[in-house]
Amino acid sequence: MHQRRVPLPPLFVLSSVFLFITAAPAFADNTPPEHPAAHFVRPVSKSAENVTVITADDITRINAHTLAEILQTVPGIQLDYLRTPSSATSYTIQGTSNEEVLVLMDGIRQNGFDQGRTLPGLIPVQQIERIEIIKGAASPVWGAAPGGVINIITKTPVPDRTAAGMVSGSIGSRFTADSRAELSGTASSFGYYLTAGNLRSDGLSPNTATNMNSLYGKLSYLLPGSGSVTAGGSYLSAQPGLNEGDTTRWGVDSRFKVFLRDWKL
Repeated sequence: MHQRRVPLPPLFVLSSVFLFITAAPAFADNTPPEHPAAHFVRPVSKSAENVTVITADDITRINAHTLAEILQTVPGIQLDYLRTPSSATSYTIQGTSNEEVLVLMDGIRQNGFDQGRTLPGLIPVQQIERIEIIKGAASPVWGAAPGGVINIITKTPVPDRTAAGMVSGSIGSRFTADSRAELSGTASSFGYYLTAGNLRSDGLSPNTATNMNSLYGKLSYLLPGSGSVTAGGSYLSAQPGLNEGDTTRWGVDSRFKVFLRDWKL
């Protein structure tokens, strides 16, 4: 497979690269300096830790809706409780709490900076291509992660089509429904990946009714010669409550990032 690159004037290329480099600090997650590994992560193939890898095909086979349901299938990870999809869930890795586990998505820290916790029930799975889980202390390689690392890699644009997509839906007990849509493709040097989803339920147990909406997008540009520039953004909202008619606002989380990957002059 070959991808055609459109030649651009040198001044335009240099100015575009400069724009992305200067914009990156403004849009990147505000990870403290003591966590440099959040932006420069060593590949799992070069790590000697105990690593579990979960692919998109694995996620499809177990019919998972959120990251919490994936973690439930991994030996060494204990979920305190798992109820309605997207409900609050705590977990431990080999006895360490989730505050001591670093969760990354495309190199962006997902742990909150107030309590250091991550809510895996609020991470939908439709945009996930691969998950790498390291159990045990991983501070020397990944930053402060005495309990382990959950490294999430999202999907990339389809390289050989201008447009490809899918629509799916499922429904179960208590009107627990998961609806998803994806659209992806590459035209010339530009690629895109977009996905949206809704996960809702009247609650599989008391006080766990929920309605979660998610949106994720990624744009990429193949630079002349070698490398690419990629920008991604996501939006997530969740509303759990006593029942479908009485829900309360839980929170909104949005992230945007711009980064250079494997760029060479």
